[in-house]
Order: sequence, then structure tokens, then C-alpha cells
Amino acid sequence: MKTPVLETERLTLRTIREEDLQEIFSCWMSDPDVSRYMMWTAGDMNVTKEFVAFELGNIEKDDWYRWIITKKDGTIIGACLLYFDEEFAAWDISYNLGKKYWGNGYITEAMKEVIRFAVETLKVREIIAFHAAENPASGRVIEKLGFQYEKEIPFECNIGNTTAKFYRLKDSLKLMPVKKEDLDTVWKMQVEAFSGLLAKYQDYDMSPASEKIDKIEARFNQPWTTYYFIVAENKNVGVIRVVDKKDGSRKRISPIWIMEEFRGKGYAQRAIMEAEKIYGPDNWCLDTILQEKGNCHLYEKMGYHQTGKVEHINDRMDIVFYEKD
Repeated sequence: MKTPVLETERLTLRTIREEDLQEIFSCWMSDPDVSRYMMWTAGDMNVTKEFVAFELGNIEKDDWYRWIITKKDGTIIGACLLYFDEEFAAWDISYNLGKKYWGNGYITEAMKEVIRFAVETLKVREIIAFHAAENPASGRVIEKLGFQYEKEIPFECNIGNTTAKFYRLKDSLKLMPVKKEDLDTVWKMQVEAFSGLLAKYQDYDMSPASEKIDKIEARFNQPWTTYYFIVAENKNVGVIRVVDKKDGSRKRISPIWIMEEFRGKGYAQRAIMEAEKIYGPDNWCLDTILQEKGNCHLYEKMGYHQTGKVEHINDRMDIVFYEKD
């Protein structure tokens, strides 16, 4: 399929254009600091021309997806790639970012969306990544994306023959039903997970961080409620509660949370996708804090739309309601 346009909160990922040549060269292909751990030669306009021509010829391919990363104002800041790596018989990722944009989380943000596309649209279940051992900053990005380190492999780049650290991302997230004897653990996780939002918004009467365990026990005993542990990295990284009365009314997610140390890896999105596999993809509802723009962006990206209902809680926060048909 043709490489699609992808959107994140701060970025647009689009196909390459012939007129991008000079901006690509100026942004990163002229910079030896960016090319240090790559195979291409910095500062050679002919190399950039070959790159643009090659990528223009691959836009329609089913095993090669190259995006130019731009800010919302159209400024080019880098590029990223998802492709089927014949050497490892697996889907692989790669990325470059102009040096002036380092340290802002742009690559992590872009690659999360690329991985979402790979999993949801291409139905990819395993992705690999590797980086020169001398480039630990790239390793931190890969780990933030949820990849697990496996081994070192031989690697050649502009610094010569070296080794690379090899990672793999498997679609191993799963939902495990909570048992009655787990409720104390769920309650403690909930209090910890929502304590930051409680301090921020001071919604003491309704915050999940303020709830007593008997509230969770009462919900657990409802015949239409199921709590699930969100399991990844062989750990309980969060919890999702699904309400399904099986009477034609909308299924509801309330609440869902990821523990702080596991946030930023796309687990909430993947947990919702797993819930949709179990209960069906249509006729859902949920709500969230309007001021938490990251949450709103996630739900809207997943096909939820605002109903128009907004409930004012206090001077700091409002609750916005979403549905998915």
C-alpha cells in the first residue's frame, strides 16, 4: 500500500517529495554528527539526491514505508522508516533527526505512531531494531518504545566495523482477568497511578486515588464488570475495567491506567485494542480529563469522538465524554 500520512500531537509524518531535497540536506544529511553511526556520507549533495530518488521510487511498495517527519508548521526535522529486513526476516525500523531537534522526544513520538500503524494496519506482530553500541542515546529511544534487548551483532557504519545492540518488540501485551484475591493489589495500583492527577487537579471527591477498596470490590461484583491486569514485560503494567451489560448499550472503559514507570510505551493504546478484540470494535464510550491533552489525542486517534458533553468539576478540570461507533 502507498505510504500513508500519519499524525501525532506535535508532528506530521508524510511521504517524501522531490522539492524536499534542499531541506533534507540542510537538516541532517549535511551533518556528520547525524551520520556518524549511519552508512551514508554527510555533506555530499549527490548522496542526498540519490536518497530522494530512491525513496520516491518506493512510495507504493508494500514492504517499505519511509516518512518525512515535519512539525505542524511543515518544517522538516527528520525522517523515519519501517521496512521488511530480508537479512533478519523481520520488520525493522530506522530514523534520523536533525541535530537542532535532538532532546525533544520527537523520534519517540514519531516511532510510536509508526509502530501503531505497523500493528493496527499491517498486522505486524514483531519488529526489530538495532543501534551502534557507541550510540546509547538511540538505545534509550528503542527501550522507551518497548523493545527488549537480545544480543550484540556485527555492525558497520561511518566509524568503522563495530557491534550493534539488537532489540525485538513482540506483540506480547495481554489482558488477564483480575481475581477476587487480586483486588487489594488493584486498589493499591489505582491509588498510586492516580495520585499525581489528584495532586494536580485536587478532585478529592471523585479521583480514583481517593477511593476506598470497597468501591472496587462493589464494582468487581457487578455481573457486567470485568477488571483486567494489563500484562507486558512479564509484569502487571496497569489495569483496565470493561463494563458490558450485553443489552445493546455502549460498552464502557472506566477506568484504565498505566503505572508511571511503564508510561510512554503505548501500553494504554494496545490494552484498548485488546479489549476491542475481546468485546468487538464498535459501540464504546469513555471519559477523561479535558485538560489532559495527551489522553484526548490518544482516544481521538483511536476513533473516539467527543459527544459534546463536558462536566465541570472544579476550576482546574473538566470531564469530557467520548463515544466510538
